[in-house]
Amino acid sequence: MSAEGEGAGWRLGERRGEGLVAGLRALWRQAAVHGIDGAGEAAGPIDSLALDSGQLVAVALRPHDNSALLRLRGFLDGAKGVVLLENLARAHARLLSQRDPLTSNDIDPSTESLALLTLASLIDDADALLRAYKPGH
Repeated sequence: MSAEGEGAGWRLGERRGEGLVAGLRALWRQAAVHGIDGAGEAAGPIDSLALDSGQLVAVALRPHDNSALLRLRGFLDGAKGVVLLENLARAHARLLSQRDPLTSNDIDPSTESLALLTLASLIDDADALLRAYKPGH
């Protein structure tokens, strides 16, 4: 899978689309907006991103203390939020491109999201997080 995943079809619940980055943007927005409540507690199950290749991609949610995802949600409003979500989706796509295609169905579909959530837990400034997810970092 290429880092950009152009032309890769996907499904997220009832939504379908093309392009891995677009699917990852939808996945992260869904997780941040609908996956947790205002205290960072899991608000219910969220859909995994199903790629036409058969791979599943998910954002890691714990029953309690999803403070990194809650922090991300706080940064998603406005123009910076659009860029942050784009950089986050592209960073996730780069991590997915490093999956071994022979074993990718044997791993937790949220594995790659853990590294991205760890960054969010360590960085409390939207501009710094935006730079951390930027390609080339």
